[in-house]
Amino acid sequence: MPTRQQILFTKFVKWRYKNISNKTFTQLMAVVVGLLAGLASVTLKNLTYFIESSLEDGIVFSSNQLYFVLPIIGLTLVYLYVKFVHKEKLEHAVSSILFALSKKKGIIPLKKYILR
Repeated sequence: MPTRQQILFTKFVKWRYKNISNKTFTQLMAVVVGLLAGLASVTLKNLTYFIESSLEDGIVFSSNQLYFVLPIIGLTLVYLYVKFVHKEKLEHAVSSILFALSKKKGIIPLKKYILR
């Protein structure tokens, strides 16, 4: 039995094929993706500045020590994430995508590219 989301998606696809051409739909999706990417970059920038200001105010180091210690902390967190949370071999993105396009008919496993 189809869920409510599947029914709404089917209705949307039927409406789109009746009312919007492929070219217009592609342009609309490009605008939506561009806006979402812009919002994500602004959010990431503001989050980075917030973390920087909170660490500079809260840690009593000189600025030279701070720029040495923080990358080590970041690398340690990434190592711990990959070892204990991700638990799968990380591959280079471009080469694995090209391999999937050439050998696997473009099928890329979803679990490789989504943070858990």
